Parts: sequence; C-alpha cells; structure tokens
Amino acid sequence: MSETPITFTAEESVKLSELDRQVQAFSNFRIVVARSLYCGQDAPVVQQLLQFLQEITAQSSKQIEEVKTLANQRQQPSIGK
Repeated sequence: MSETPITFTAEESVKLSELDRQVQAFSNFRIVVARSLYCGQDAPVVQQLLQFLQEITAQSSKQIEEVKTLANQRQQPSIGK
C-alpha cells in the first residue's frame, strides 16, 4: 500500500513553516550556548537555559507532529461512507 502525500491547508502550511523555523532557531541557539558559555560561575544558569531550549524545541516539534496528524486524519476516508 503506497502512502498518499499529505495535503496541508494554507494555514497549516504557514504554521508548519513557522514551527520548523522555531525548531531550527532554538536548536542552533542551544548548540551555540553549549559551545561558548558552559564554564565557571555561569554553568548553572547556562544549564537552565539549555534545558529551556530543549523543552521549547520539543514542544515545537510536538506541534509540528500534531498539525501533520490532523491533516492526515482529514484526508483519511471515513469508515462507513
């Protein structure tokens, strides 16, 4: 069985683009922070920031999956029709 490509509404496409940019930006920021500031007295604060960025990235990724799931469900033929 081949999978049918998911078709997104204009609103879903915009939301996915925004969320993808967020995920990439937060991931990049997390990498830069981890490389440049993780030492000395700033270590606890940086660790908190890294955790926050990890959570924000995970949240954005979850929202992306939710949009994809809703779009996929909308395209599935209803049983009994």
